[in-house]
Amino acid sequence: MCRETVDSLAGYFAILSFLSGFISIPFLVDPQGKILFMVLGGVSIGLALAFLYLSACLKKLLIESFQTVRAVIMLRVFLGIAISLVPVLSGSLPLVSILRLIITPWIGWYLLKQAQMVSLKLRS
Repeated sequence: MCRETVDSLAGYFAILSFLSGFISIPFLVDPQGKILFMVLGGVSIGLALAFLYLSACLKKLLIESFQTVRAVIMLRVFLGIAISLVPVLSGSLPLVSILRLIITPWIGWYLLKQAQMVSLKLRS
């Protein structure tokens, strides 16, 4: 059953865009001398902008190009997992990273399922 509408999904994408951008700023401001942090931060900011674009054009994309929506969500999930595993390089895995490893795929799965259902509903 589809619990979400285009507007509610667009709201989720907008909120996630701002949260993702906010979380990514420290990677760019204080990369701790590691190029990996800067690259992950830059890609994360780019995906935050992609989520903002999705929120603005969601209805059109769900009707015409669901694959684009799916690709951006999957990239965000994989990037979230990669960012969560970065502390392992320094020999630790803080609680925040563990929570991110659990929450990021769960949010991605929810968004994918709901976006797919709304897309099917719009195309029928």
